[in-house]
Amino acid sequence: MKRIITSLVLLAALSLPSWAQTDDPNIARADKMFGFVQADLADSLYANMADEVLDMVKKENLEGVFAKTEIMAGKYKSRDPWEKTTVHGIHSYVSMMHFERGELALLIVFNDTGKMLGIQIVPPETVKKG
Repeated sequence: MKRIITSLVLLAALSLPSWAQTDDPNIARADKMFGFVQADLADSLYANMADEVLDMVKKENLEGVFAKTEIMAGKYKSRDPWEKTTVHGIHSYVSMMHFERGELALLIVFNDTGKMLGIQIVPPETVKKG
């Protein structure tokens, strides 16, 4: 009986989507950044930017992004799990966001210390593989 329960637990764990099994701390960071975008917390987004990009980013440009996106794409409906790509210590995370009138991608890039190098809402074809 113990062996059956152990097998069922193992099977359940293996059947979870890969994004649910990750111990990548940047997934949690990306979720947090998405929350900041949604809640229009530009100061929080700015505070999470990497030092090397702070001079290139104006806090004002981070304000109202989600509201402006909803004006263009319609009411926000849902978001897909994060997809990760890493090149030379730069970690990119993409989540497809679904709105009433279409789909847009949220792209967040972190350096190897977990600080944000960039955040953009882009057309889906910009990030789709294939």
